[in-house]
Amino acid sequence: MLSGKAGLSQVSQVYRQEAIKAIQTGNYTGALEILGMAIVREPLNAENFYLRGYTKYALDDYLGAEMDYPRSIALAPYSADVFAQRAIVRTQMENYGGAMEDFARALEMDPGNGEIWFHRARANILQKKTYSCIVDCNKALELNFRNESVYMLKAGAETEIKRYDEAMENLNAALKLSPESSNVYSRR
Repeated sequence: MLSGKAGLSQVSQVYRQEAIKAIQTGNYTGALEILGMAIVREPLNAENFYLRGYTKYALDDYLGAEMDYPRSIALAPYSADVFAQRAIVRTQMENYGGAMEDFARALEMDPGNGEIWFHRARANILQKKTYSCIVDCNKALELNFRNESVYMLKAGAETEIKRYDEAMENLNAALKLSPESSNVYSRR
């Protein structure tokens, strides 16, 4: 039988593992229930709040996610992932100032993470900061974060500033990565 803090921690770890499985299978409401139990058992675990925020984001509950991420940050203030996720949520909520602050914090901690640069590029294009979007896309690509979305985003930004040849180059690169993508063909 498990006893004391070690037992509590092991039970909480089991809850987190079950919640992660639920998230991976798209069972977000189940994950929320499990994470609620994990938080009751271990309210000072930053990962529980991070996972619950992520789950709420997946359910389009941006306000709920916005409330959980600061709790995670307060418990573990040096996690680039939490700042990046909160920045994504803030972008969805059109709180661009807060999003850009969070992206800056995340990039201070993990400047080699191309995915963070990509998400910041998306926030930049939504703010009509076309050149900043292109710079961030280039940084994501330089860091080997190469997927169809980066090239599509960069192509859209290039089109905005009437650099059509560059836009086509990016769409062709996206097509090489995803040759069956109707999205890329329609953009071309």
